[in-house]
Amino acid sequence: MMGFAKCGRGVLALAVFAGMAGSAHAASGTRLDIVRLSGDVLREQASVARALEVPEPLNSGDRVHTGRASHVALQVGRTGLATLGPDSTLRIHSLFPPEPPTRMQLSKLVLEQGSINIDTRPKDASQPPSDVRLNAGVLKLRIFGAAAWIRHDDAADEVCLLHGAIEVGTPDGPQRLDEPGSCLLASGAGTALSSARQVGSLAARLQLTAFPNDDALRDEILQRAQAQARPQPAFPVAPQTEPAPPKPAAAAPVAAATPNTAAAAQTGGGWGIVLGSVSDAQRAAAEAERFSAEGLQARVVPAKLGGGTTYRIVSGHFATKDEADAMLPAVRARRDLQGAWIVATP
Repeated sequence: MMGFAKCGRGVLALAVFAGMAGSAHAASGTRLDIVRLSGDVLREQASVARALEVPEPLNSGDRVHTGRASHVALQVGRTGLATLGPDSTLRIHSLFPPEPPTRMQLSKLVLEQGSINIDTRPKDASQPPSDVRLNAGVLKLRIFGAAAWIRHDDAADEVCLLHGAIEVGTPDGPQRLDEPGSCLLASGAGTALSSARQVGSLAARLQLTAFPNDDALRDEILQRAQAQARPQPAFPVAPQTEPAPPKPAAAAPVAAATPNTAAAAQTGGGWGIVLGSVSDAQRAAAEAERFSAEGLQARVVPAKLGGGTTYRIVSGHFATKDEADAMLPAVRARRDLQGAWIVATP
């Protein structure tokens, strides 16, 4: 049930920011690399703003401003990603290099306006998660090995958990979000914590920080948001009491489907690995044919998302998610498939 408590947004601004004090000694050479940008994005250094370009890095003290239809994605740590939505401003407060034994990089950021999607999860077990401390209005967050969507504007400050768990400092004391899809809102009326069931789909929020015309990214975030809004899985999965099946012996990417697995794909639900997603059926068929010719057997699976149809190029048919998880690292080993993900298939 949603509960409210009084909070003073303006009064707490300095106190919230105080947690970042004393960190101005960020090591030289530490930076945030630009992964991607679209539209008009400005970089502000020493009160001088100019157009930002992809090759150049961001340093402590820089500000990034996005225009009305602009986005920019920054690499945080070794594997983390922060995507800034339109009409947003992010200040790079301070950056610290990886230190042994954890080899984690610490990034301290301030969302001065707008929305941001931060994912600090490692790509695999051999890499440490990224550590991001973010101030967004009266909210003070630590996003460590987790993913969250955050906004800050004149009306309210909000954080929604996408994956893992995060600690949030609020005017009413510390809070912990550990249910994906749940959100915490701080406004002039107080602070409110809402469960995933109360919030419903996060698709509208996530669309703000998704690059335009990015079918794969839009497909992934909408599929994730809709899955979070459902109390139960949409497709049958193996009971948790059953032992996990042995991992496939082959180290190569997804092998061609055997007659048994092909029959299973036609008769029941399962799991597959999404190699890509496009909005055109013919293009999807061509991509599936290309992957199959390269030895990665693929098929096209239409999906209704966001009021339209997207066409996923899916490889493999696994009876359980564990089997798909076991094969995913081999697929992601290909440079052009590092964004592959697992999805339930009909």
